[in-house]
Amino acid sequence: VPNEADTTNNEYVFGEVSLILIKEPSSITISVSPTSIVYGENVTITGSISPVKSGVPVTIWYRMQDGNWTRLADVSTDSNSEFSYVWTPDAAQEYWFKASWEGDEENLGAESDEAHLEVLRANSTIIISLSSTEIEEESNITISGAISPPLENMNVTIMYRKVGGNWTVLAVVLTEEDGSFSYVWSPPERGNYLVKASWEGSQNYLGAETEPKSFKVVRKISPIPGLNLPAMMLLGTMAVIAVAISVIVVAILRFTSGE
Repeated sequence: VPNEADTTNNEYVFGEVSLILIKEPSSITISVSPTSIVYGENVTITGSISPVKSGVPVTIWYRMQDGNWTRLADVSTDSNSEFSYVWTPDAAQEYWFKASWEGDEENLGAESDEAHLEVLRANSTIIISLSSTEIEEESNITISGAISPPLENMNVTIMYRKVGGNWTVLAVVLTEEDGSFSYVWSPPERGNYLVKASWEGSQNYLGAETEPKSFKVVRKISPIPGLNLPAMMLLGTMAVIAVAISVIVVAILRFTSGE
């Protein structure tokens, strides 16, 4: 080629000159903000390409620990060669991200270094209530409650103890679709009791425990055989009247005797 000074990028083939064009390299970055969130929160993934590339496609990838890379999103750069994507993670665990672009006629494609994100388990709450604060022996008491957020088929441990005794597991029950649970119990003997409930949590939520609730079991009042409630009330009324008559008679006797 006449006046050609640099011949390192030319080849002579069968008497013809073939020109080989070499693309310039490029680079791409990625970052996440914040780098640690609680399950349910969002994370913003940003990055940029150099040299400046406007409107070119960028693929964002993610993986979990020891997992394979999975395509998360396809975005485009803006006029400043930057890209952004807001994401809500599916689970409380660690994630790694990278970004890539395929290049164009002028520049080779590139792949970023990895960015790291930690998603922590969110807090949960659990409540408990009793159907009564006092029952007779050989009677039942209903222990009910719920976990929040409402999760189905979660194990809830109900524990009890008599005042002065040790905590004992009463039952392990499953939550319903709305997060509620219930258990009917007949305490073995009279006394003052405390009851509490707890759950260990899940992949995305921390466990929680209730404050103890108290109730007491009192002696059962046995009715007189053969007497129904109206008859018992009548006997009580008659007893009151008899006492009143006795008081009046005593007063009259004292009056007539001059006392």
